[in-house]
Amino acid sequence: MIRRLACVLLAAASMVITLPAQAPALDAGIETLTATPLSTWQTNGTVWAIQVVGNVAYVGGSFTAVRPPGAAPGTQEVARRFVAAFDARTGDLLPWNPIVSGTVSTSTDANCPKVTSTTRECGTVWDMDVTPDGKTLYLGGDFTKVNGQWRLGLAAFDTATGNLAGGYKVGMYGRVMSVTASDSTVYVGGSFTKLSDSTVRTRLAAFNRTTGDTLPFAPAADSTVRKMKLTPDGSKLVVGGNFNTINGTGPRRLAAVDPVTGVRVSFNDTNNFNSAAWVEDIEVFNGLIYVAGEASGSINEGVDVYDPATGLRKNFDNCLGASHSIAVLRGVVYAGSHSHNCGQMVDGFPEQYQSTDPETSRRYKLRAEVPTSNGNFQLLNWTPQTDDGNGPREMATVGNDILWVGGEFTLVNDNQRQQGLTRFAYKDAGGVQQAPQRPGAPIVSSSTPGRATVNWSTSEDRDSRMVTYQVIRDGNTAAPVYSVTTETKPWFPGWMSFTDTAVLAGSTHTYTVRGVDPDGNVGLQSAASTVTVASAVPAPADVQRLDAARLFYPLDETSGSTVRDVVTGRTMTVGSGVTLNRPGVPNLGQAVTLSGASGGAIVDQTNEWAKKQASVELWFKTTTTSGGRLAGFGNSKTTTGTSSSTDRAVYMTNDGKVVFGSGEPRRYLSSAAGLNNGQWHHVVATIDSLAGTKLYVDGSQVAADPTNNAIVRWNGYWRIGGDNLSGWASRPASDWFSGTIDQFALYTYPMPAAQVARHATLADAPVVDSQAPSVPAGLTTSVSGQDVSLTWQASTDNDAVAEYRVYKGTSADFTADAASLLTRTTALSAADPNQATGTYYYRVAAVDPTGNVSAASDAVAATIAPPPPPPPTTSNLVPTEDTWVNAASPTATAGNSWVMRSKGGTSPQTSYLKFRVPAVPAGTSLQTATLTLSTTANSWASSVDPQQLMLVTDSSWSEATMTYDTAPAVSATVLGSFTGIGVDGSTTVTLDAGALAAYAGQDVTIAIVGGGNDNAEFDTSEAPSGQPVLSVLIG
Repeated sequence: MIRRLACVLLAAASMVITLPAQAPALDAGIETLTATPLSTWQTNGTVWAIQVVGNVAYVGGSFTAVRPPGAAPGTQEVARRFVAAFDARTGDLLPWNPIVSGTVSTSTDANCPKVTSTTRECGTVWDMDVTPDGKTLYLGGDFTKVNGQWRLGLAAFDTATGNLAGGYKVGMYGRVMSVTASDSTVYVGGSFTKLSDSTVRTRLAAFNRTTGDTLPFAPAADSTVRKMKLTPDGSKLVVGGNFNTINGTGPRRLAAVDPVTGVRVSFNDTNNFNSAAWVEDIEVFNGLIYVAGEASGSINEGVDVYDPATGLRKNFDNCLGASHSIAVLRGVVYAGSHSHNCGQMVDGFPEQYQSTDPETSRRYKLRAEVPTSNGNFQLLNWTPQTDDGNGPREMATVGNDILWVGGEFTLVNDNQRQQGLTRFAYKDAGGVQQAPQRPGAPIVSSSTPGRATVNWSTSEDRDSRMVTYQVIRDGNTAAPVYSVTTETKPWFPGWMSFTDTAVLAGSTHTYTVRGVDPDGNVGLQSAASTVTVASAVPAPADVQRLDAARLFYPLDETSGSTVRDVVTGRTMTVGSGVTLNRPGVPNLGQAVTLSGASGGAIVDQTNEWAKKQASVELWFKTTTTSGGRLAGFGNSKTTTGTSSSTDRAVYMTNDGKVVFGSGEPRRYLSSAAGLNNGQWHHVVATIDSLAGTKLYVDGSQVAADPTNNAIVRWNGYWRIGGDNLSGWASRPASDWFSGTIDQFALYTYPMPAAQVARHATLADAPVVDSQAPSVPAGLTTSVSGQDVSLTWQASTDNDAVAEYRVYKGTSADFTADAASLLTRTTALSAADPNQATGTYYYRVAAVDPTGNVSAASDAVAATIAPPPPPPPTTSNLVPTEDTWVNAASPTATAGNSWVMRSKGGTSPQTSYLKFRVPAVPAGTSLQTATLTLSTTANSWASSVDPQQLMLVTDSSWSEATMTYDTAPAVSATVLGSFTGIGVDGSTTVTLDAGALAAYAGQDVTIAIVGGGNDNAEFDTSEAPSGQPVLSVLIG
């Protein structure tokens, strides 16, 4: 049967939580349900209850109609009043259709469906349960009648027939929110305070299952009872809701009573629930009690698991964001909620990671987790999404492989229309894995000739923890240029980086990224980003811009009240304690000097989301012993005041250490002391959800914290210079930095170590690289047909080899220059296809990123031999036209007759045959030719006279119009001859191949000329058999 579970989750204010000491990480490969919804019918209102009996899923709620999967609201609706039944494994609607009705009034309760614009009907079914023998289904709710019979908040159905069972003698005056049944007793809980016969029952009551009699069981709860479940041994009835006491004593919100006497018994005696919390659901799975709930205020909340025997809590996930429903499948706990801070769980997420999109808050409506041995939980990667504000209200399981989910949602996942109900399954039960979501467009840059760097953020995969990301260049999806597999979580979208060295200086390329899950499901490609590869080493002052800094302030203004970002044109306000036009980092222009007092700051005036920047870069020079803040993020935009909230501060201590602090509670990275030595120093601080924080000084990583991946989620302003350092570690004597700062840059992505190291060299005197690569060795050529292939060995260089240039000539001493350049490549091979017969010479040179070209290699020859002649081929040709003319009827046409005749004498008859001679390829000839003729079966077809096969030079005739008078003249050239042929006979005559060769690729006409008065009659090409055939051998 399907069971329902819930977790206690109490709403909390926004905050960043440091992960506590955790149990050893569990297997990352734990299987979850797939995230693709199964086809399921929908409801037109909220689903509050689901109960499965066998293969039937009974559903209750505040709906009045159902409709097929995907159908739009108000279309294809089938009436179902507050309850419906579906096939549990297919999701299809079943015929069961009891008529549940409630009181119609002017109630404003949104859980009561509207009848008119001013009235509502309160017939909602809030809960369902089935007896242990599976024979009786109970409904609890607001309804008053079922099938026209009075049923005040409690009704029973025979599961075998679907019929309404006998009524109870009394009902409840007030809402029934929970119903649970044993073999002998039905328990109800809710907000009622008396029964319909005026018997006092304060929010809890029990009835005899067989007779319907009210039982003496009468514990009193001082506020609403929302859920109840019997412990597996039936010794306790666990009760949850909004109450503070039962029978006048605690514990609040969750307690247990004796199922016969109603006396409170030991359970949750440590009182785990805050006064602002309440229980939403209680379920039993695998002999344990699972509890879920809601709260108002910043309190601890989450999934609770209790030992039913001791009443003690075994596990607690402390996940913030009210939860309403829970189920357990294959050892995995599934929760319906609006989680927004699960930072206390193993692999959980702190408050500021609400979204894969830094600009959009997100609450996780569905999640999966497993208990750990130390009483905690580990969060798994299963994140289907619904559009309701609170999260799904109900869950239920079919067997051990399908999860039903109900609630007030109208959409699932990517705006898939699905209201009220949905289902998910494991792969072996027909579930379909979702492909990874589409990544954002990569950030592509090039500041080094022959290299393009691709940075991208990981994307969400709703049901796979590991994703392989493929980098695709120029749309070639068949051959990605790079693949990397990484753990990905929607709440920790991290950054990946790849440098493509197989691109030519000055070339332009587009890059996209896509994800592939372990099952091979391929996600959509990202939008494309285009880059032109640097063709020469850029000026030092251009490097940050070319490396795709989001904001870059060179700080080289000579005057004014603002400094300008050269990427977007944005400005920062300069304080009164800032001096412009000071000597800057060598090779990088001017800088600013800060006074070390109020006003000694440069402040951005654009309020923005903190998570947009993953790297902070700057240069500084100072001799101060009072420390101070170099740069950071704060909520003040004045140059004289300081921020009350700050994060990602890069500051100096009194002894000259550089510290990078971030997060709440703050974590710190620190360099060695002594950087206040009056020399220029380069500093980069990065933060990434996957890699944590890193601090670089002068091009080298000096500290890292791979677990510090929490960025504050509030908006603020970037500041250069002074800001509040109160409470920060090793707080210096001054919040205001005294010294010089240059080249302030912010990056959306965490700068890779190689990029940081390269930027740190920008202050060095320019090194002119005049050393060319070594000459490529081992050049070899190979020939296949008309194609030449070349290979060579890699050259070496003091920097790198950016490309190879291949040259081609027709003599061994040809010059390797622009005129003879064949191709440029980053590979160690090249091809020169489709070459004509002859000998060619090739040379190869290597080029470094600076443009230094090596000497060309010695020339190596490749000879293309003439192609061998094709093998001899025989073509058997039938006439394209054939006919005959008769001197006795000089204007008559034989047309497409089946016969043609030849005869000499005074009334000659001549046959004409036209053939299309095949073209003769170069190097071949028409070697032989024969003509096969057949006579008809007519008695006059034979002839004893000689027959000559004569060449006709004019083939412009047509059998449809040719007559004796218009027939072309027969030449004197004899192609062949034969004498005598019988009736229905056949002969093959050898022809003059040389004479026919002149007509290769053209039409040729052969005339049959008789030598006497005995005519011969031959079959034509139109005859059903015996057609003439001209056979030519070409080779």
